[in-house]
Amino acid sequence: MTVHECVADALQNGLGETLSALEQRRQQVLQGNKKIMLWLGGATIVVLAGMLIGGQHWGFALIAGFSVFVIVALIVSRRKAKLAHLFKQEAIPELLRTALPGFWYASSRYVSEFEFNSANLFIRPDRYSGKDYFEGTHGKTRLRFSLVHAEEQYETTTTDTDSDGHTTTRTEEHWRDIFKGLFFAADFNKHFNGCTLVRAGKAGIFSGLFGNLVKLEDPRFNQQFKVYSSDQMEARYLLTPRMMERLLDLKDSLGSIELSFVGSWVNIAAGGFPYNAFEPDVKHPFTDPAQVERTLGWIFLVVGIVEELDLNTRIWSKQ
Repeated sequence: MTVHECVADALQNGLGETLSALEQRRQQVLQGNKKIMLWLGGATIVVLAGMLIGGQHWGFALIAGFSVFVIVALIVSRRKAKLAHLFKQEAIPELLRTALPGFWYASSRYVSEFEFNSANLFIRPDRYSGKDYFEGTHGKTRLRFSLVHAEEQYETTTTDTDSDGHTTTRTEEHWRDIFKGLFFAADFNKHFNGCTLVRAGKAGIFSGLFGNLVKLEDPRFNQQFKVYSSDQMEARYLLTPRMMERLLDLKDSLGSIELSFVGSWVNIAAGGFPYNAFEPDVKHPFTDPAQVERTLGWIFLVVGIVEELDLNTRIWSKQ
C-alpha cells in the first residue's frame, strides 16, 4: 500500500481517535505557552520600568530583560519538545500496527553504542546519544535503525601575553560531530569471514586499519566510494555489479552513506538523513493526515533499504 492508503487505513482503525486526543493536548500546550509569554512579558515590562524609574542603568535593565526572554524561550521550547515526544510515543506505534505489523518503536531509545562501534565505520565517540529506535522484520530480513549522534572531545590551547610580558595559557574543551544521522543495520543472511567497509569520498587512514583498498571495475562506483576489506575475495563476492548499482541508487535516495559488512549484518550510516525526520510540526494540527504521512514516508524510505539492496533474496545461507 502507498503511504496515503496506509494512513487512511490507520485513521479508521484507532489512529484517528489518538490524533484527536493529541490535538486537544496540543491546543492546551499552545494556549499555556501564550499565557506564559504574556504573563512573564507583562511582569518583565513592569519590573524594567520600575528599575529605570528607580535610577538603574539602562544597560543593566536590558540584560535583565534579555535574561527573562531566554528563560521564557527555554520554557516554551521544552513544553513543545514534550508535546512532540508525546505525539511520537502515541501516534507512531498506532501507525505501525497498520503500516508495518510487528515493528516496534521507542522514541527515547537508539542503536547501542556497542553496535555503532562494532560497525567499524567511525572512531569511538566520547559522547553518544540518539532517538527514534525502530526494530522489526521486513519480508525475511530482520532490521533495526535509529537516529544517532556521536561526538568526540578535543581541546584548544591559547596563550596570551600582557603588556608586562606575563603569559597566560588557557585550555578549553570542545565537542565536534563524528556522525549525526541515521544508523541502519540489517541481517545479510551470510556470515562474513572478514570486515568490508564501503566509505564515501577519499581514502582514510582509519579505514585502512580494517583491510586493504579494494579496486573494483565500476568507474562510477569508484568515484563515489572507496572499499576496504580484510578479505579481498569476499569483498568482490559481495560487491557484484548489481550490488554496486544498488548502492549508487541508495546514495541517490539517502544522500551521503557509508556501509560495513561485519559478522552477518550490513550496517549503513546515512549522515544526510534529517535528524528531525520523525518529529511532528507542533505549529500545525495533529489531526492533519499530512503529519503522519510525512512520518510514515520517512519510515518507508528506511525500511525500503531492504528492497533497495534486495536483502530478501536469499542467495546465501548462513553457515
